[in-house]
Amino acid sequence: MAKLLNIELKARIPDIDSAENIVKKLGAKFHGEDHQVDTYFQTKKGRLKLRSGNIENSLIFYERSNEKCGRQSRIILEELSQNSLVGDILEKSNEIFAIVDKVRKIYFLDNIKIHFDAVKELGEFMEIEVIDQNHTENESALKKQLTWLGSECGIRDKDIIKFSYSDLKLEIPRERLYREAFEFLELLEKNLILHDLRFSLASIDHLCFRVNSDHNYMHYKAVFSNFADLIQESEVGARMISVFKLHSPIIYKNANIDIIELPAPKEKSGYALGYEHAEFVVSDSFEHIQAIYPSLDFDTKALGKPLNSDLRIKFNDGSSIKLHHSSLEEVISHEKKGF
Repeated sequence: MAKLLNIELKARIPDIDSAENIVKKLGAKFHGEDHQVDTYFQTKKGRLKLRSGNIENSLIFYERSNEKCGRQSRIILEELSQNSLVGDILEKSNEIFAIVDKVRKIYFLDNIKIHFDAVKELGEFMEIEVIDQNHTENESALKKQLTWLGSECGIRDKDIIKFSYSDLKLEIPRERLYREAFEFLELLEKNLILHDLRFSLASIDHLCFRVNSDHNYMHYKAVFSNFADLIQESEVGARMISVFKLHSPIIYKNANIDIIELPAPKEKSGYALGYEHAEFVVSDSFEHIQAIYPSLDFDTKALGKPLNSDLRIKFNDGSSIKLHHSSLEEVISHEKKGF
């Protein structure tokens, strides 16, 4: 087992082939090309990843700040054999939050490790790791080496990326889920206009994201956990429901939504994967709303719920809205107090 101090940077550069040629001219030794799959596991602090490759196979724990340049990493690394069962044990006992698949060219220049990476779904990158092999912990000297090589390779400040590949990878599902939320809200707004429903988008309390299998429930629970806080998971109606508070709200016109409800599927529920309904908080009585819109086919099955009953309106495209008198966070607070 090795304990290391690294100073590093990661960059997207305009001409990666030119940078590789510069590294060769400086005398760096080619160590090989490795197809690596890094599996990141949920941890309370730091990062834990299992690297599986043709050259490098290891279990790595590290703590690092998200600075752009000269990021300090404290690393504990255990080299593994290719047939090690550590990965099987971790996958069965821990939740995975990201998988990064890349082809990496590896070079060494004394104590500097250089990577040229082609990362699936993300593109091409250069990484420089200055390794404190002698355990001097002289951070200033390590940063000088990093700055020197970065300058030699033409890396500009705007090329440097402060996030890890796992962070960048997780931006992909986050961006998709936010985009799909916007698309759902556009559809919802059209339905409100079509049926002359005068509920303000600002009254939307939360969105419900449906899944169609228990596997997808666990998958999207892990996905949402990377950009939202899990504020409750409880069993309701013989299935689990998770409630998340987004770190950055979904903003659509005058709607500002930061709560997502993620229910596991009921048996034979038949819901498609994706956003399925929005829940509004309204002040008018349900009787008054039904009287205003007599032509609508209201679903009244949940009017008798003891806590936060609702009135539902379904639309022909499969989406729907639910009307409540309390927000979901208020309901959760009441439940935690035992009301």
